[in-house]
Amino acid sequence: MNTSASKKIKQYIEKLKPNQIFLTNDLIDVTNYNNIKIILYRLEKQKIIKRLMDGLYYKPDFSPLLNADIPLDIEDVVKKIAEKFNWKIVPEHNKVLNMLNLSTQVPAKYIYLSTGPYRKYNIYGFDIYFKHASEKNFVNYTYKELLVIQAIKGLGNKKYSSYSKEILQKFLTNKETKDLISKSKYQTKWVYQKLEEVYCEKFS
Repeated sequence: MNTSASKKIKQYIEKLKPNQIFLTNDLIDVTNYNNIKIILYRLEKQKIIKRLMDGLYYKPDFSPLLNADIPLDIEDVVKKIAEKFNWKIVPEHNKVLNMLNLSTQVPAKYIYLSTGPYRKYNIYGFDIYFKHASEKNFVNYTYKELLVIQAIKGLGNKKYSSYSKEILQKFLTNKETKDLISKSKYQTKWVYQKLEEVYCEKFS
């Protein structure tokens, strides 16, 4: 075993924040893939790290008060899974409405639209779903713009309250708003019309 590689990987993990997730590929500059797997296996056995799934590990955050590890943030897990497979993702509209305080309802499931295939994972008893969506739903959009589009779809083609409009208007800067309207001309007609309707007040 390359002791230099093992030392470098241990040093890398020591610098991680508690509960920080990392990919096997993050270490590819240290040594070859097989060596990385062997070193990580040994560190896992020593309980220095924990394995979430193939190629995905994290540095556990132990709480003496609870006498247990503090659970990972599911959102961090989702982002790292997407990074592992090089997927573009955005939360499904019900999740976005809750994120933006447009709904008090907390979704029972973690559902994400993704450029990857349909996948389901279970983390800490929570089901995480990745639903395939066409690349055209993501191309050229920033993450914030995607959240707004999902929020519009979640609110539907109806009259929005002044509260909902205010939240959506404040979420984007003037430049971000103009960019989104310009990019969204090829969205479903009613979605584009709603975007215009919500944001036209911002410049009136």
